[in-house]
Amino acid sequence: MTRTLLVLALLTGGLSGHEVTGACTGDVVVGDPFDGPGAVHRLSGGALVPVEAPELGEGDAFGWSVAMAEVDGDGCGDLLVGAPYADVEGRKDAGAAYLLTSKGATVRLTAPEPQQDAHFGWTVAAKGDLVAVAAPYEDLAEVRDAGSVYVRRGEAPLRRIGQDSPDVPGNPEVGDQYGWALAFGAGNSLVVGVPYENDDGTGVQVEEGKIDSGSMTVLADVTAQRLSGIKWEPPDRATGDRFGYAVAYVEGSGIAVGAPQAGFVQLFDEAVAPHEEGDG
Repeated sequence: MTRTLLVLALLTGGLSGHEVTGACTGDVVVGDPFDGPGAVHRLSGGALVPVEAPELGEGDAFGWSVAMAEVDGDGCGDLLVGAPYADVEGRKDAGAAYLLTSKGATVRLTAPEPQQDAHFGWTVAAKGDLVAVAAPYEDLAEVRDAGSVYVRRGEAPLRRIGQDSPDVPGNPEVGDQYGWALAFGAGNSLVVGVPYENDDGTGVQVEEGKIDSGSMTVLADVTAQRLSGIKWEPPDRATGDRFGYAVAYVEGSGIAVGAPQAGFVQLFDEAVAPHEEGDG
């Protein structure tokens, strides 16, 4: 692993773990995935308090991604933590995610069909009891590293969503890494960053066209039986822009999508209409 990462999540409720069970405060949670198997700490009153972790393997990268959730209905915050380098059923680096509830319970989430090097748990997002976990290196048939996202509400089974899913915009291509970035938007919508997608018009592009120009997809309601959504790419996209590398949503304001190579952030309103330069 070469990625240097420090992940933060704001606690709007309690967190299960060492000396914090039952607490319901506005603390901050910090992920440190390179501390042995990985670690998560709660920052409270200027002190870092370790969060009790599940049984882990060396190099699991527990804490690579973190998000607050509310899965058990007790009014206190639960924590969703990604461990994308965890081995699952003998498959190296298939990845896992953990729900740590304010009541002290631990739920391990893995892909229904774990794949070696899929890195399930690379990115996580949560909104109430609705959670999403990405496996951006997951292969689809012969399409290497196309990527997938898994969602579930409450205790329901994980639902897989990819660019090969019916009515999801886009198509799976080698190296797209669908789900590299995630954020829940308005209602039950989900913003999905696809920074390594190539563009050369319609159809499938593999190592041709505008390499790694990137895109963003907004799925209107990930709980709906029939999915729908929109896909957006910058009109002046260029090779290597990696649009969709980071995404965020603020209620009442809208969506922000980053393109680090190009050095810009595109803002969208609540209707997913892009702000033009100079808009207020």
